[in-house]
Amino acid sequence: MLEEQWKRIIETKLKNIKNLDKLEADDPNVNSILTELRELYARKMDSIDEHELLNIGGKLLGLYTSIGVTSSIVRAKRDAAEQAYDELLAAMIIDNKKGDTNITEARAIAKGEMQQFTQEVIKAEQVKNAYESITNATDKSISFIQSAIKVKQSERIGINKLADQYPISG
Repeated sequence: MLEEQWKRIIETKLKNIKNLDKLEADDPNVNSILTELRELYARKMDSIDEHELLNIGGKLLGLYTSIGVTSSIVRAKRDAAEQAYDELLAAMIIDNKKGDTNITEARAIAKGEMQQFTQEVIKAEQVKNAYESITNATDKSISFIQSAIKVKQSERIGINKLADQYPISG
């Protein structure tokens, strides 16, 4: 009985959480980032030249800046939700602390009354974490592209040196 109730509560709370598909559908920048990354990683790096890598890196850098701003806004919304929850909870505990009601009972009553807002704080935290994850993945991908460009440049320089050392005579 208790386990079923637990599962039902968790299922209800998770129902409104944004998954990656929903986040991608709601935010065109997230969609663009994930599209670029999927296309990039679906290809063999050897088949992508430096200029194309620079182009992809430039797109991702622009999107990284935009998603960083969105991430900051989402983080602020989460902070505001947590602060509002804490303030309301404290006010309700004080309001419920009447007569024979002790502080533990007042807190329990207040938490029960605040249950709907707990879900909002959970959602705000999840969205913040999702944006931080996407921002981090974009940053790592840009670094990867920079490394791939350096490797390609080193290979090209090495080949040119070899060609200079051992010219093909006709």
